Amino acid sequence: MLSPAHKARNNVVDRGTGDPVLFLHGIGCNALTWEPQLQVLESSRRVIAVDARGHGQSAPADGPMTLRDYADDVLAVMSDLGIERAPVVGLSMGGMVAMTMALAAPERVSGLVLADTGAHADEQMAAMMRAAGAAAVEYGMRANVEQMTPVLFSSAALAENPSYIREFQEQVATTDPYSFSVALGAIAELDLLDDLPRLSVPTLVLVGDEDQSLPPAFSQAIASAVPGAELHVIEDAGHMANLDQPEVFTDHLVRFLSRTAS
Repeated sequence: MLSPAHKARNNVVDRGTGDPVLFLHGIGCNALTWEPQLQVLESSRRVIAVDARGHGQSAPADGPMTLRDYADDVLAVMSDLGIERAPVVGLSMGGMVAMTMALAAPERVSGLVLADTGAHADEQMAAMMRAAGAAAVEYGMRANVEQMTPVLFSSAALAENPSYIREFQEQVATTDPYSFSVALGAIAELDLLDDLPRLSVPTLVLVGDEDQSLPPAFSQAIASAVPGAELHVIEDAGHMANLDQPEVFTDHLVRFLSRTAS
């Protein structure tokens, strides 16, 4: 369903009943990226997956954005849906937005699941993000997704699961190129690592052992910075760990949520 006050900006998938949990996708992806987890959790929880601007069915970005802008969008969606506080699950860019939410509005976030993400972009990473954004605008998303795919999935997934790889590529190909570029520009400014010790909510950090996009060292840095954070490296998983190893990923998620109050 669409959140009424955000029809112009954010499409929202809202299923199930019970304690809410929010899901934030990675750049170029959309709410459907979380389908394996939504299908399991919707029988016991209210699951809400938010399409970032220009992703999925949301309207395109209309100018430059920061990670705080994306975080404010999600906080506004929560308010629209009558959700005062909830755990937030974010992968890649979604994890960056989730951390930003928890730092900006700690009273709204009861727990964090940070998957295959990072908290700081150095000069080289920032330059790569901006170059990739410019290429998406110039050449389109179809060419971009072909280039992205080899570094997003595990070697086994690439060799053995061509159907779900193609489905993922089709989803990403529909992303608005300008909005994709805007999101990459926001990631290029990523600088949260020094603020993470301020977080005081239960935090689970997950990362695929074959993540080439944001290798495990990024997740290890987050887990070291967040007080009490729990880190699990998922074997035979790439950057899209929730798709490469959906059962393992979901098991970690369910156990964590069972210990986290909304």
